[in-house]
Amino acid sequence: MTILNKEEAIEEMQLDRIPSVKSLLGGNIPSARALWRSLVVAETEVARKLGVMLEPTEVFPMVEPTAAELAALGDKPYIVEPGYDMEGGMLGTFQWTSVQLRNRPVIALHSVKFVYPTITTPIYEVPLDWVYPDTKSGLLQFSPRPTASGIAPSLMGASIMARGGAVPQMVRVRYTAGLDPKHRFMPEIIDLIMRTATVKQIKLTPQSASISADGLTQSKSMDVDKIAAAIDHELEGLRQRLLGPVWMVL
Repeated sequence: MTILNKEEAIEEMQLDRIPSVKSLLGGNIPSARALWRSLVVAETEVARKLGVMLEPTEVFPMVEPTAAELAALGDKPYIVEPGYDMEGGMLGTFQWTSVQLRNRPVIALHSVKFVYPTITTPIYEVPLDWVYPDTKSGLLQFSPRPTASGIAPSLMGASIMARGGAVPQMVRVRYTAGLDPKHRFMPEIIDLIMRTATVKQIKLTPQSASISADGLTQSKSMDVDKIAAAIDHELEGLRQRLLGPVWMVL
C-alpha cells in the first residue's frame, strides 16, 4: 500500500524534482521504474522516521482477523499487535490508570477488553464511554462510572494483586491508527517523500565528480549529505508536531 499516486508522483519527479538536480546526476534522467522504486523506499523511510503509519491502518489485538473482518476491511491495511500488560494496581472500584498504545495518532477506538484466564467471566469489555483517548499521544485514560458493571474489573484487580501483581497481554485494544488522507500535514509529508527519493537517486550516481560553487569545490557526497541532513531535521520537527516531543527519563 502507498499514499502516492504512481503516475502523478513519477511525473512530478521527472518534470520538477530531477531536473533541478540534473547536474548531480551526471546529466541523466532516471527511468520511470527507477524513480518509482526510489519513491516506494522513500515512503517507507519517511514513515519510519516519523514513527507513524501514513494511512489509516486497522490494529487487531493478538490474533489474525477473521474472514468476515477481512472482508469488512476491503483494501484497508491492517496489523496485529500484542496485548498490553495489566498491573494489579491498574484496577480499582472507581479508579483506573492508563494504557499507552504502540501506534499513533489514533483515528478511532473500536473496543477495549480485559482478558483474564481463570475467573468466571474471563472477558470484560470496557464501555467506551469509560475510556478517554488522547488521539495525538495514543494514551488511553480509564475512568469507570459508578455502576454495577464496575464490579467485574474490580474483582479482576483484586485477583491480579493476590496472584503477585501482573497479567501479561491482558488488555486487548482494537483501534484504527495512522494518518487520514486529508490530514493537514499530508502535503508536507508527500513533499518530504519526493525529496528523500531525489536524494536516493543522487546517491546512486557515481560520486567521484565534483562541482564548483562560489569558487569553492565541494564533492557531491558532501552536497548530498547536507540535503539529507536538512530533510532529517524537517522530519524530526514534523514528528514532534504530529506526536509531541520525546521525554527522556534520567
